[in-house]
Amino acid sequence: LKVAAYYLVFTPLSTWGGDWLTGIGWNEYVVLVVSMLLNFATEFLYDRFVVFGGSIDTAMFYHNEESIGKGIKECGIPREQLYITTKLWNDDHGYEKTLEAFSGSLKRLGLTYIDEYLIHWPGFDESYLPTWKAFEKLYQDGLIRVIGVSNFTKPLLQHLIDHCAIKPMVNQVEVHPLFQPNNAINFCQENGIQVEAWRPIVRGK
Repeated sequence: LKVAAYYLVFTPLSTWGGDWLTGIGWNEYVVLVVSMLLNFATEFLYDRFVVFGGSIDTAMFYHNEESIGKGIKECGIPREQLYITTKLWNDDHGYEKTLEAFSGSLKRLGLTYIDEYLIHWPGFDESYLPTWKAFEKLYQDGLIRVIGVSNFTKPLLQHLIDHCAIKPMVNQVEVHPLFQPNNAINFCQENGIQVEAWRPIVRGK
């Protein structure tokens, strides 16, 4: 999608000098580009679900929840066969802000519940503690099936466990043959926290 966006936006400007835009106007062209990218996203999601199964990982920070939601709606696969993960970004830490941000993600995705919701990063202070309280409420309200964290080290996980009612069910961390955070992995295994890898193939290296 990034390659397609670059091609669609910059090719007419660099190759043709933008002269052909005179007939339709820049605003109309932007609408056309966005429409084409949404179609690409929908087709990509459908193909991915069919080939690899119905698990998709997104986040507020990726700015694609709306496109993901469109793909979910149009792919024709029953909701119960899909597993949707999204994440809370750093700017929305805190109890009330988390509840508001989750509501926004839910709306953009067009869903009534999220399968897995993660704190994307712990941040630079203890704001993840009231954030986690909001996660617990959303879980108890039945709006999230699995609550977890991402990029949490062993000390951060221990501190969170010491101050929570429901411990994290998942810790999504960078794991691949060239990087093994064994302290965090071992701690998760000892405490019944599922380790979920991001960048498992090292970006194809």
